[in-house]
Amino acid sequence: MSPQESLENFYQSFSDRGLVMKPEYDEIAGPDLIWLDEEYLQSEPKIAIIGKEQRGWDYSYSEFISQWDIKSAISVYRTFDFGKEYYSSPFWRFFHQIRHCAFPQEPNARKKVLWTNLLKFVATDTTRYLTNHTQSPCMTFKKTYA
Repeated sequence: MSPQESLENFYQSFSDRGLVMKPEYDEIAGPDLIWLDEEYLQSEPKIAIIGKEQRGWDYSYSEFISQWDIKSAISVYRTFDFGKEYYSSPFWRFFHQIRHCAFPQEPNARKKVLWTNLLKFVATDTTRYLTNHTQSPCMTFKKTYA
C-alpha cells in the first residue's frame, strides 16, 4: 500500500464513524486534507512546512460530512497546487524560498516540499479569533470579559 493510500485510509476511518450532524458544523470550514505527491515521496531531503491555518476552504464541515468524499476533499488540496495562483502571502513566499534553496537545480519542483496546516478546521465567522489575524487572544479576552 502506498503512503497516499495509507493516508486516505486513515482519513476514511474518521469519515466512517457515522457522525451525527450538528448545526455547529456549519460554523467551521474543513477538514484540510493533504495529498502526498509522488515528487514529495521521491524527494531528498523530505521537507514539510506547516502553516498556522487555512484562510477559507471549499466546504463547511457539515458539507464535508454530507456531500463530499475523501478523494474529492483531497482534490481541493491538489487543485490549489501549492499556492500557484494564490496571492503572495508571507507563508507562500517562505514556502517557495525554502523550496528553491532545497532544490535550486529544479525551479519547477513545487511538489517536492509538502505543506499542511496545524489547524485542520477554522471558524467560518471571520470575527472569531481563529480567523482574525490582527487580534491577540488577550485582546479578545479583554473585549469579551472586561
